[in-house]
Amino acid sequence: MSGLTYQFKVCARLNGGSDGEGLIKTSLVAPIGFGVPAQMGGAPQRTDPEELLLSAVSACYTITLSLIYERDGLTAPDLELDAFGQVERQPDRSLKFTQITLRPTIFISNPNEKQLAEELAASAEKQCFISNIVRATVPISVEPIIITKN
Repeated sequence: MSGLTYQFKVCARLNGGSDGEGLIKTSLVAPIGFGVPAQMGGAPQRTDPEELLLSAVSACYTITLSLIYERDGLTAPDLELDAFGQVERQPDRSLKFTQITLRPTIFISNPNEKQLAEELAASAEKQCFISNIVRATVPISVEPIIITKN
């Protein structure tokens, strides 16, 4: 359905400087506290922009993989996803995401569907629109783990 336009909004507030108290408000969940990552010297017990980016990629990827299964007339399997992001300090002191690795665990019922599950896992990364935006500057790899349920 071309021609449809969707708008999304989040509100971010930061009080107290670069490592102050940050809050992101979305339309459906309680405010999310954010700040400088703890491993970079920030306060613990809150999320950071790096985790939020990985969260967006993860959510989009898992939804896309389920939609591909459904589009192909298959029952979408249960999924778990671990996403890893590598950030490196650049010579000019800026930070840069240099790699994102998606490790989906796909629980299938039929062991004969393992190859199909691997193919669809790779396809989902190529079709996920958030991945398509991020991949322009950050390489993304997919390392599926297929588990047959009894």
